[in-house]
Amino acid sequence: MSNNFNKVQKQVSFKACKDLRQLENTLKDLKEANTNLFHLSILGKVNQFGMDKDIMYSMDNSIIKLYWQNLMGKTVNFGSSYNPESGSVFIVGYLMTIFLHKINGNL
Repeated sequence: MSNNFNKVQKQVSFKACKDLRQLENTLKDLKEANTNLFHLSILGKVNQFGMDKDIMYSMDNSIIKLYWQNLMGKTVNFGSSYNPESGSVFIVGYLMTIFLHKINGNL
């Protein structure tokens, strides 16, 4: 009996961006590389997003959600959470529910 399976290897890659412009350029490069096989997730700090976009910090993250929907598509997953150690964060993309589940301590 043969144990040869055709499995797709899964890989995880992390890239830290110093600001929103660098992240936008990275996303542009990924789109140009036709990376339809990627499941992209973005984790960011709400206050950093506000500084990069020159907007006031608000507990209402609808501006941030709209920004990512315009950039990545209307159906992109979006969530946000507050943690005393990390502050207010937002999560966009494929792994949003997993991140929020772990951040909120529901495991």
